[in-house]
Amino acid sequence: MKGEDVIVTVTGKSAHSSAPANGVNPVTRLAGLLATSGIDFQDSAYEDAVHYLNDNYGLDYHGKLLGIAYSHDFMGPLKVTPTYLEKEDDALRVAVNVRAPAGEKSPEELSQVIKEKLTAYAKEQGMDVALNVEIRDWMLRDPSGAWLQTLLNIFGDTTGLDAEPRSSAGSTTAKLLPNAINFGPSMPGETYTGHTSEEFKRVDNLLLDIQMFTEMMARIGNQDSLK
Repeated sequence: MKGEDVIVTVTGKSAHSSAPANGVNPVTRLAGLLATSGIDFQDSAYEDAVHYLNDNYGLDYHGKLLGIAYSHDFMGPLKVTPTYLEKEDDALRVAVNVRAPAGEKSPEELSQVIKEKLTAYAKEQGMDVALNVEIRDWMLRDPSGAWLQTLLNIFGDTTGLDAEPRSSAGSTTAKLLPNAINFGPSMPGETYTGHTSEEFKRVDNLLLDIQMFTEMMARIGNQDSLK
């Protein structure tokens, strides 16, 4: 209590949006608490946001409440994560991060489906909402390429671990280049801490990265073809 006010603090654990299961999202948890509290809050953009978050996302991060959940055999499931709220002039902005694997719908088609569902929800609830839905194209490469086999050999030779292609929901500007893929520096079986409040790199893993990247430049640079 602070005077006549009740201050509610929800503490979460930060995680990369590509791996929401590694964290604890305070945004959706606070929304769920307030939406189900039974308290008659004053009409406002904040009250709308609370119900919008709880009704369309909740504690699920695969798009089940929105009816857009799907999964790819190699890339894994769709991930949808509300990340923050921000006051902008006379409006309240709610940001939601979408990580979409390859599927039956193109990124543009999936964006349109999400926009239609949320538009219908806002109309039903009488909410004044402006939607901006953008989903970038996924990055899926042919795993049989000689360049990929070279990278897998480098990883296996350096770490002594089984080397096989893995999927990541993380994004990278490398996908702007033709034939590019992610290579390192996340190690299998270890929680990815990039872009979090606890971001760090173990020295032994850093030394392995340096060795692998050096090998990569030497071996890839001497290949006759990258096809």
